[in-house]
Amino acid sequence: MKPAVGDRKKTVRDCLVLGCTCLLIYFHGLGRMQLKCEEPRQALVAREMLATGEWIVPTISGQPYPAEPPLPSWLIALSAAPTGRVTETTARLPSALSVVAIVFLIYWAGRTFLGRRAAFLSGLIVATTGLFLERGVLAETDVLFALWVTAAVLFLFRALHKKPTSGLDWPLAYASLALACLTKGPTAFVFFFGTMLALVWLDKDRASLRTRQHLLGLGVFLAVAAAWVAAVSSQVGPKLFFQSMHGQVVRGIASDSALRHLASLFYYPAHMLAGFLPWTPLLLLALGSLRRYPFGPPRKHLVRFIVIYAAASLVLGSLCAGEPAGYILPLFPALALLAGDVCDRLLSRELAPRLATIGRWCLVVTHAALTVAVTVVAVWCVWQWYVPLAHVAFFSALGLIASLAGYLCAHKKKYGASFAAIVAVVCVYRVAYVTTYVPDYNARESIEHVTGPLKDAMREDAKLYTVSFGQTIVFFYLDRPAIAFKSVSELAAGLSPAGNAYCLLTKAERRKLMSLQPGVWRQVLTFPYRDKRTGLFSKGNLSSRHLGAPGRRRP
Repeated sequence: MKPAVGDRKKTVRDCLVLGCTCLLIYFHGLGRMQLKCEEPRQALVAREMLATGEWIVPTISGQPYPAEPPLPSWLIALSAAPTGRVTETTARLPSALSVVAIVFLIYWAGRTFLGRRAAFLSGLIVATTGLFLERGVLAETDVLFALWVTAAVLFLFRALHKKPTSGLDWPLAYASLALACLTKGPTAFVFFFGTMLALVWLDKDRASLRTRQHLLGLGVFLAVAAAWVAAVSSQVGPKLFFQSMHGQVVRGIASDSALRHLASLFYYPAHMLAGFLPWTPLLLLALGSLRRYPFGPPRKHLVRFIVIYAAASLVLGSLCAGEPAGYILPLFPALALLAGDVCDRLLSRELAPRLATIGRWCLVVTHAALTVAVTVVAVWCVWQWYVPLAHVAFFSALGLIASLAGYLCAHKKKYGASFAAIVAVVCVYRVAYVTTYVPDYNARESIEHVTGPLKDAMREDAKLYTVSFGQTIVFFYLDRPAIAFKSVSELAAGLSPAGNAYCLLTKAERRKLMSLQPGVWRQVLTFPYRDKRTGLFSKGNLSSRHLGAPGRRRP
């Protein structure tokens, strides 16, 4: 049955609003901030892929780097291929596009099982969730990983609950799982197989795993995995490949620290609630109202599936004692469906009177918290970030007007306007972040006063990047692209006797490097970087007179 013309118009309107919201939040000023944290490593690998044409095994300065799966670097290289240059914008473009894909994927799932308005609200919630705002504009793997895991679990839901099931649901689920593994390794198994086994055990539906479609999907996954393993092993050798895979599993699951075991039990639930802001109160309302609303079969099955998916992932993630990380992000799109559903019922006046009152107060508290947050950020900008007062006053006024207007609308039970005001505050925050915080961050974190004179002295034209591994901030040769080491021991061992080399080290690592190669390195200058006293050390003929006085930095 074809949808009505009016329904199609509403769908087009929803897609336009969702697309414009994502465009404003995730694409405005995408390349203005300099690369930070894990971003330079992804950019460097992608740059070498373009330069060398080596797409199977990632390399850094010609050396194989099989420690990370290649899909994020592939996408960065593809986004940079039209211009031939990896920039801040092209490095972050895959993450921003992944957010857009997640938003429309959730809209499709919500429209199928919850209704059009609930799907629209769920999409807006995904786009404006705190952790997505943080990760969606970084050239890292978290958002891309969340996209493939979300697609895998949604197709898993269709395969288990759509009777009769489509012949493509299982293959699409396993294909998405394979892409998730090519993004972040075997961590995807926790979300996918944990949810699948929990559902099969609860429903006692082991027959679903013996169907031809499931076996076909499993074959797709094994074929992709086998092809990748064979391709990588043929170039770096099976021993090095399986050592890197073993390192990922051990780092993500095992630990010899009892304290880390205990910390994991609390980290992921707390991280989920904190990262879901500003929609956390509505999410708690959705979880608290599950037993009080008479669901129909499609909605009931989806809500039950999301609860099992979140519970299984949280339990298995908490039992893993690896380094706590952003692995909780794949849960957020599914949780947004719950929050969007309760918002839809609040707008439709379908909640019980007591729950409707709680929902109104959730919105009131959210707007009150946003008002306080806008005020605190304004004071912090003036005091710590040295942002022009005119910028602070303008954006703070916009944020306060939107949050206070939403506060009044929530009191008067105009929930749609209150919901729109939350989205407006988030949009104002994002624009203010790009135009006020980013320039100050670039000034504070810049090492141009070191790299600029260094490049001039050595006639080096290549752009230099900071690559962080523990305490070692950056290491580079001047006659070839940047090369990163995991420790100062590897740094010292990897140097050839001849040739000039320079590195930026913190005070804690300086003694270790000096002890490994006494009399080889000498300090050229020191400067504050990332709240640590950092030194530029030279192995060669460079001295402080070549650099001159470093440029003055902001305090």
